Amino acid sequence: MRMYYKPNFDETIRRFKDFWAGRMNDRVLLQVDLQETFTIPDPQVYAPDLAEMLRHSYLPHFELRRGICDDSFPGVRVDYGSGLKAALLGAELAFSGGSGFAHPLITDLNAFSEIRFDRNSYWACKLAEGTEYLNREAGNRFAVGRTNIGGPIEVASLLRGQALYTDFVDSPRQVHKLLEAVTQAIIDVQDFQFERVPAYNGGFLEWWKFVYFPGRSVLAIIVSLSTIWPTLTRTSP
Repeated sequence: MRMYYKPNFDETIRRFKDFWAGRMNDRVLLQVDLQETFTIPDPQVYAPDLAEMLRHSYLPHFELRRGICDDSFPGVRVDYGSGLKAALLGAELAFSGGSGFAHPLITDLNAFSEIRFDRNSYWACKLAEGTEYLNREAGNRFAVGRTNIGGPIEVASLLRGQALYTDFVDSPRQVHKLLEAVTQAIIDVQDFQFERVPAYNGGFLEWWKFVYFPGRSVLAIIVSLSTIWPTLTRTSP
């Protein structure tokens, strides 16, 4: 496949396939960073305007890197900040400085009834519309990847807030119920995206670094320990 911003696209895909198949024993996958790219504005500054994100951030970044034949991909996804993960499941999304932040949806863990992904919800439609727009703009210039929805604990913490981490001690059964519902909702969101993003040589691009995954593999963060603040943790008796 010829891609304007990635002349060695097919070679990079092949290297990723070798990596996942365990055939890369003497080499590593490598991304080369340029000092000049750090002067380009973060795309989140322009969120949720995908056209402005492309114009001011993504495309200038891709142009600077066009001559570098490393293992990174010039990829774009619908990215409205971490809050989108919770908004897709019903939380309210607010924008501050461009990035989206979700207000906790579950204020009482004992009272929540249902967490599910609604394909007809506002943010699901925005995800679909945004992906369609990026597909049209991409052409043979850059790749379009899936939005990383994260793993069950990460998404549950966005829906519940930081109280989730003491809920593990105080209300473990309710936490397990919540995680079961969130896990199914994540699967539904991923299926929704697989229907809309392009496949490249039998695989898809995902994550903020745009890693190539063969088939319908997904990235799921199982334990988001980095989101636990020391002041919020406590020791069980």
